[in-house]
Amino acid sequence: MTAAIQTILQDSMPTSGLPVDLTPKVALPVNGVITLDNAEYIVERRVNDRWQILSFENEPVFLTDREVLSAMGAGRLFVQSSPMTAARSPMSPLVTSEKAARKNHQKYEYVSACRGLPRSRPSLSPIIERVAAELGNKAPSFNTVLNWLDLDAANGLQYGTAALSDRDDCKGKRGSRLPFWQEAGLSAGVERWLTPGETMASAYSAVEAAVAAFNAQEGQLIDRKALNKHQVRADGSLKAPTLKTFERRCHAVNQIERDMHKKGLAYVKQRYSAWQSMLLPDRPYAEVECDHCTLDIQIIDTTGLVLGRPDIIVFIDRATKGIVGHSIGFEAPSYASFVKGLKSTYFEKDLTPYPAVTNPWPWVGRIGTLYVDNAFHFIGNDIKAAGHDLGFNTTILPPRSPWLKGSIERFFGTLNMGLVHRLPGTTLNDVKKRRDAENLTPPSLTLDAFEALFVYWICQIYHVTPHRGLSVLKSTGDTPLKAWADKLSGYSTPGPPSPDTFLSLAGERKTRVIGRAGIEWDRIFYQSPDLTAVQSHPGNRRGKGTSTRYQVIRDPSDLGAITLVNHHTNETVTVPAAHAYASYAQGTSLHQHKVCLARAKERRKMSDIELADLVASRELLSRMIQEILDKPSTKKVHSKLARYLSAVSANETD
Repeated sequence: MTAAIQTILQDSMPTSGLPVDLTPKVALPVNGVITLDNAEYIVERRVNDRWQILSFENEPVFLTDREVLSAMGAGRLFVQSSPMTAARSPMSPLVTSEKAARKNHQKYEYVSACRGLPRSRPSLSPIIERVAAELGNKAPSFNTVLNWLDLDAANGLQYGTAALSDRDDCKGKRGSRLPFWQEAGLSAGVERWLTPGETMASAYSAVEAAVAAFNAQEGQLIDRKALNKHQVRADGSLKAPTLKTFERRCHAVNQIERDMHKKGLAYVKQRYSAWQSMLLPDRPYAEVECDHCTLDIQIIDTTGLVLGRPDIIVFIDRATKGIVGHSIGFEAPSYASFVKGLKSTYFEKDLTPYPAVTNPWPWVGRIGTLYVDNAFHFIGNDIKAAGHDLGFNTTILPPRSPWLKGSIERFFGTLNMGLVHRLPGTTLNDVKKRRDAENLTPPSLTLDAFEALFVYWICQIYHVTPHRGLSVLKSTGDTPLKAWADKLSGYSTPGPPSPDTFLSLAGERKTRVIGRAGIEWDRIFYQSPDLTAVQSHPGNRRGKGTSTRYQVIRDPSDLGAITLVNHHTNETVTVPAAHAYASYAQGTSLHQHKVCLARAKERRKMSDIELADLVASRELLSRMIQEILDKPSTKKVHSKLARYLSAVSANETD
């Protein structure tokens, strides 16, 4: 706007003769009572352009007319003729029914006709009769109309005709009509009923016992003449309240209090907690949830042996609701399976084995904060150390609080309904549903086939299905793939760690000494010529109990090599398994190795285990598997061998 236009506008403004404040004066009843912010004040007087009001603690408050109007408009200030009581407090127009509104309008006809006239029977009675004749109703009494006039004067300006509503909810006697010893008996019965496992019928015995004890100890002090037939028996003994009375008292107990005593705090939190929609992170990978579950499907191997239900670990991005990584296998959720899933969140997803997948899986980046469940395999020091090295924060969520990680909990439900429960071999998620389902097909999918279907479902269905909460309007939703594309313009990542160092950063860590045979870790020896250079350093010590200990790192999914940290030079050395152990350790997972160790200890019944024992254990397990294939046994044996067999198949594939 130019200076010339501003000058013209200023010259055209009719400012001469107008007051600065154009707010009208507000009429408040002097010596009347008002309610401001749920506190009562007395209107004392008007001082110039302000109202002076006094609290009941004689603290003065000054309000301008603008402040009074603003408080009234916000519903913070109400005018009364006397201090508000429960019986005379007005009913909000929002809760007034249509029938009550029509009745209030008829009352208002009497109020408007009698307002301003002397409050005497000779003056108002003819007016009341005339209005009643016009409305065709029976004329109300003189005192009733006076009460309506008071209600209108007190709250009519704020609530309109709703101020004349009948407060039937305030009528009647409040409190119990039972004598005190019956009340004490009911309290004892309710306390018994609130204990877990008690029913109303069984807890009623506590009511009878409490009344009987009072009757025996102090019953002679009660005047029987003042009691009725519901309080005293024919023999003069005091009577307990009936079972129906006790049941009504139990039903009156607050549901939260009832469930707190009978089911516990965790159930109350889950059942009665209120959820609030939170703002999504602006940047992908800023907050990632991680959790696991056992899938509701049975998997077989290539020979047809039922291996059981696999476990899955999933990482989901809160900003886009996209799946950023996963891990599926028969190994019980552990640090090894966590590392496998974590690695997939950092690196590009290879979709070449799945030619049917046409949509991209573009989620790549570095995690800002990882939210993990409070399960035992997610709270180890290895994960915290990995978080420090990889640059993400780890937040352990409290147990039994699924609402704190609602995205991933909802994903598992969607996965079951959208994929798992539709496949052959599904076990459903409920025993009753499984019993009622007569057409469940036997398992026929291998782990590789299931993972192919899982990847297809993620890319072709889940990532392109609208999700509530991904758009500005929560009810419309958006797809994870589009949310990723929309937020990609403001997202940059320094890139993932190199494949050579990732497992070194996130692998399992221990300290070991370098011996003549190399480094021993869980009965496997690792040897390399590079260890000689480490041992020759002046800072390296040798001696029984005094040898220098070095930090070593291994990949839990492959024990073929370890990484040694040379703290003398701050360098790392890759140490492969010794030649005698190489064929055994290469491709062997930590879980599979522990199975072999346990079997070898069982065979030898001694602590010293040689390589021959490990090889023999592996051969014995293979024979056991073959025997099961030749002569099927129980499902329990199958489940015990499922993890081992899946690891063997994976190694043979590699």
